[in-house]
Amino acid sequence: MQVADLGRLELAVGPVEAGYLVANGHLRDLPPGSFLDGETGHFGWTPGLGYLGTYQFVFVRAGAQVPVAVTVRPEAPAAPGTSEIRMSLDTPQDGQAVAGAFTVAGWALDP
Repeated sequence: MQVADLGRLELAVGPVEAGYLVANGHLRDLPPGSFLDGETGHFGWTPGLGYLGTYQFVFVRAGAQVPVAVTVRPEAPAAPGTSEIRMSLDTPQDGQAVAGAFTVAGWALDP
């Protein structure tokens, strides 16, 4: 998979027991800016500045390791006259049904 630097990665890996970043052949904690909901298998990651290259992740499902490679690549500058604003809606989640009063939350970045 590929994601642009300062982009956002969303994966549906299915219900999992755990998730790890593989570094030098060792399982490490997931990187800053990431989250994993083990029940739904929803994994999200917003790589910070300086995260370029390929990162190996492992998700553990039913005792088996599921490897996922993610390449963070530089994003080409926007063409003159176009916007580079990036936004994400975090709450409510995609597909979540809501009723009555509810909170809308997310973020926006204008690099």
